[in-house]
Amino acid sequence: MSIISQWRGAASCLLIIAMSAVYLAAVSPVSANPLVTDRFVADPAPLVSGGRVYVYATDDSGNDGKYWNSPAWRLLSSADMKNWRDDGEIFSVAGFKWAKGLAWAPHAVERDGTTYLYLPVDRTKIGVAKASSPKGPFTDAIGGPLLDNARDANAGVEPIDPAVFVDDDGRAYMFFGTRKPKVVELGRDMISLAGPIRDVEISNGTPSTPYGEAPWLHKRDGIYYLSYSTGWPGQIAYATSKTPTGPFAYRGIVLDRVNTFTNHEAIVQKGGDWFLFYHNAALPKGGNYRRSISVDRLHYRPDGTIIEVRPTAPSPTPPLPAVENPAK
Repeated sequence: MSIISQWRGAASCLLIIAMSAVYLAAVSPVSANPLVTDRFVADPAPLVSGGRVYVYATDDSGNDGKYWNSPAWRLLSSADMKNWRDDGEIFSVAGFKWAKGLAWAPHAVERDGTTYLYLPVDRTKIGVAKASSPKGPFTDAIGGPLLDNARDANAGVEPIDPAVFVDDDGRAYMFFGTRKPKVVELGRDMISLAGPIRDVEISNGTPSTPYGEAPWLHKRDGIYYLSYSTGWPGQIAYATSKTPTGPFAYRGIVLDRVNTFTNHEAIVQKGGDWFLFYHNAALPKGGNYRRSISVDRLHYRPDGTIIEVRPTAPSPTPPLPAVENPAK
């Protein structure tokens, strides 16, 4: 065998080993999914702070099992992304004296030593609670809703699923909404609106990948990634832009349909790694109103596109089939 042939053989072996390592890293679980097994939680909103990951969630164990009518939100946390603990109730609708109910998907942002929780209630409003620590205690930051579809133009019929992104220049934006994505710039105080509510444009998609709900914005290497659910049940799709408010161009699927009516994601970086949080019905007696949160690593190709995540959490039932988007 010639030296060139030997070199080619060794190079091929190294390439196979490298590809295998990437594949194993892509499918190996970060932790034992789901994160907690003694309570149903959903709609993960992770916040990385002080080396710890805090996941704010909808408390599915607090609803009646027939609808998403829990009155409070829950907090999970971990120092190593492997061992998770349930830190208990973090805030309730009762903390907003102006709200009636429906504690739906939360979002958390930390800025200047204050943690802000953006909390949709009543299917028509978004409130803000604040604390000096990610662990709380949280109090109503305004004394009324930050956003109300009865008051604010172009808020949409259902202003839910708030997702706040603070850019490198200090400007903050809140994405939200069902069926039509919305965005509004926030004031430097994080508890006021600093401009009009605008529709978010997503182009180059297909009829099977419309925007449904659950927007989430993250930034990597100068590219803004808007991920979202395509419906009920939906896939998690994503689109990219060179600006934080778009227009965005559809790029592909991050996560396929899960075995619940809703699909809700969050993408964050901890250290040099990226992670995808999501929910499904992974626990016994789980279902559309009894969901569980899992996390897997997220990987990007050299061109910046996202490699679709294959969930590592076992599920008692297969993903739901695609259907026409019904009213939620």
